Amino acid sequence: MPKQQVSFLKKLDDQIHLLNNSKIFAGVMIILLNLSTRFVNFKLSKTTEAYLKNTFSTQVLVFAIAWMGSRDIYIAFIVTAVFILSTEYLFNEESEFCIFSEEFKDYHNSKQEREKEDAEEISEEDIIKAKRVLEKARKTDKVSLELESYKI
Repeated sequence: MPKQQVSFLKKLDDQIHLLNNSKIFAGVMIILLNLSTRFVNFKLSKTTEAYLKNTFSTQVLVFAIAWMGSRDIYIAFIVTAVFILSTEYLFNEESEFCIFSEEFKDYHNSKQEREKEDAEEISEEDIIKAKRVLEKARKTDKVSLELESYKI
């Protein structure tokens, strides 16, 4: 190889090594990975999809993200182990090792139910159906005093 080509390849190799060792580049790649996974669809059969979803795919994903962030297999294993212990045992309401008190669980469960009820919007169709039901009840003389106060 001519000297110019060797020099160019050496410079290119040096630049690639700089990127490989750059924490900023690794961070940008993690962000791109997280963003792009939302838009890329893999065509998998329902059986394969269910198998991957119900087995160890979460743990593999956590390990991969931890490894990409740390570039250290030991740290990635530790982060994955802490994640598994936390999500499957310590913070899992159905686990006997859950650290949440019953009051805490009850409070947040009822809060979620209230938020869910509040988030449900009443559609125009629901209003029309309710008016029809009230009108039908009024016609059949089965309206209580409370219902008569509603204006249709």
